[in-house]
Amino acid sequence: MSFTTTIETNGENNLISFQPTDEEQQLLETVRRFSEDVVIPDAREADVRGEIDPSIRGQYCELGLHLLGIPESLGGIGEFTLTSKLLMEEVLANASVSHALALDSAGLGAQAIIRLGSEAQQQHCLPPVLEEPNKAVAFAVSEADLASHTGHFQTRAEKKGGGYVLNGEKLAVLNADRAEHIVVLARAESGSGFSGVKALIVEKDNPGVTVGSRQKFMGLNAAPTFEVIFTDCEVSSEAELCSAENIAQEIVQVLNIGRAINGARNVAVGQAALAMAVDYAQEREAFGKKICQHQGLAFFIVDKEVALNAAQALNYKAISRVTQGKDATQAACLAINYSNRAAVQATIDSIQVFGGAGFMKDLNVERYMRDARTLANVLGSEAEHNEVLGEYLYPAA
Repeated sequence: MSFTTTIETNGENNLISFQPTDEEQQLLETVRRFSEDVVIPDAREADVRGEIDPSIRGQYCELGLHLLGIPESLGGIGEFTLTSKLLMEEVLANASVSHALALDSAGLGAQAIIRLGSEAQQQHCLPPVLEEPNKAVAFAVSEADLASHTGHFQTRAEKKGGGYVLNGEKLAVLNADRAEHIVVLARAESGSGFSGVKALIVEKDNPGVTVGSRQKFMGLNAAPTFEVIFTDCEVSSEAELCSAENIAQEIVQVLNIGRAINGARNVAVGQAALAMAVDYAQEREAFGKKICQHQGLAFFIVDKEVALNAAQALNYKAISRVTQGKDATQAACLAINYSNRAAVQATIDSIQVFGGAGFMKDLNVERYMRDARTLANVLGSEAEHNEVLGEYLYPAA
């Protein structure tokens, strides 16, 4: 059901090519084997016990998959870009999106340090994560305020001496339990959007940091997220990520990377559910023929396939703009909104194809629905993304 591609932009006509390089073909084949041999056998039990098998992290790192999207100068794999990482995440999420999230130890925290950090900050924070499977860099952005993903943060960074004092609470911080460093977005000055927002590297063992209880959601049960509380948390000026020319723009671009990758992950979940529905529709009979031969159901499934493929193309466009160094905000918000909508609907309708059996825990399709619906709220709700898109559509309003 899924097609995997790479994105190459022609400098003259700005066309997108859906042809993977030879290296990416080999990479994706490696990820498929890993998914089939390691991830899929663990997926259902991981959903029940609430965590992935810890040994899987070691196997993931042995294959070098944790190095994708990291510059070669910092220990990453040079020939693979963020586009390659997005393609890998599609394959992983098609097997289990909880595993894809739990295994992403570097994630957006690392991307923030790469894009905004100094060489000293990069060398201090990233090599340990790339060398040790059980370590992570966390990224703390979400808050109780529904508009936090558009820069409306309640977490404050107040100037004090040569540094800052952090106060506030972040929610749904992925892998916070394993992180040595947490990249925190907090408001330091008044301003619209992300103007006046600071990105700070906070050591988890700072006495002002409390990693609270694990948060449990409807889905993504094997991807651990936590609330993180900052109480008079003092950090030095060296903790500020400020090496980029335009800090606010780079913070948004980090979020755009997450939007495109999460959009791709959710499309993969929808495709996995739809593949199950297609297989079942070719087996089950009703009124004397296979249910896929009933035009109403056949068109019903095709509509979902169209939507998922369209969403996939939007994600590729968004990540291509990031890799070209262009503003990807509009493309990324379009991509994640449409991807989430298409994926959630595909999983719900796939359950419908199975009838009452679709709600049984014995089938993966109900897990796909729970995961897709939960992932749709990671990095912002549809309303938040629509607010951003409205600013592009009505700039003079």
